[in-house]
Amino acid sequence: MPASEEEIVQAEKEGIGFHYLTGVTGVIEGSEKGKTVSCIKMRLGEIDETGRKSFHPLEDSSFEMRADHIILAVGQKTDLSFLPRFIRIKEGLIAVGPSLETTKKGVFAGGDAVSQPRTVVHAIASGKRAALSIDSFLKKRSLRPMEGVAVGMKGALSMNAYEHMQAVPVNRLMKEVVPYESLNLDYFKKSPRSRLSTIPAQRATKSFREVEKGLSHPEAIRSAKRCFNCGICCFCSNCYEFCPDLAIHLDDRKMEREIDYDHCKGCGICIEECPRAAIGWEQKI
Repeated sequence: MPASEEEIVQAEKEGIGFHYLTGVTGVIEGSEKGKTVSCIKMRLGEIDETGRKSFHPLEDSSFEMRADHIILAVGQKTDLSFLPRFIRIKEGLIAVGPSLETTKKGVFAGGDAVSQPRTVVHAIASGKRAALSIDSFLKKRSLRPMEGVAVGMKGALSMNAYEHMQAVPVNRLMKEVVPYESLNLDYFKKSPRSRLSTIPAQRATKSFREVEKGLSHPEAIRSAKRCFNCGICCFCSNCYEFCPDLAIHLDDRKMEREIDYDHCKGCGICIEECPRAAIGWEQKI
């Protein structure tokens, strides 16, 4: 079932029962008091062309369930009937290029309406990608703003890099995404994650109120402070204090850091003691 464990647990608390690996074969109309659903048990098979395991019915496993109401919810599809004909549709979705521009110049599409994984993360990312593309279109720039602002192997986009790409060389803006393993956790205090509180299950089943209450203001602040600020220099002064050659110079007023390469011997202590992996080195031939 394509649902997170948290959603499944919450549903069970609200009295929802699940029949896993079960297929519906039909609905038998009954009296006014209810209907009967015919079902059959399934077994998982090999992975098919969609990337999911196929399923096959088990012999002599049919059974029936009585129901007062039946809601058929077998999937979703995008309603594109309102679109004009000059917007190309491919396999039930809007055809777009890398910048999310459609076949109509100046018209962009994203989210579940285009071919991409249907998750919140990808929807937000497509909004960010479209925002950069639309801004480039309106400013009559090259409609390929992602080339100089992609960060990391997965191509996350940097608004800061985009805003400064005309003033600062692209090679100075490109930064690698710092993995968790590169952080020096000795300098961070471990703190628990803020958990969302929920309304009681009895109330959730009798109304359409939001089940999750969200975070309070103190909880939100405490949660935000748990951020490591990976790869960002926060002027903790570790590099300055641990440098045996006094080759690190800090300007607290300008919030700038400079390395005196005439005295730096490349011991790497500053890199080891940086909590956020904001310092690195590379060998130049």
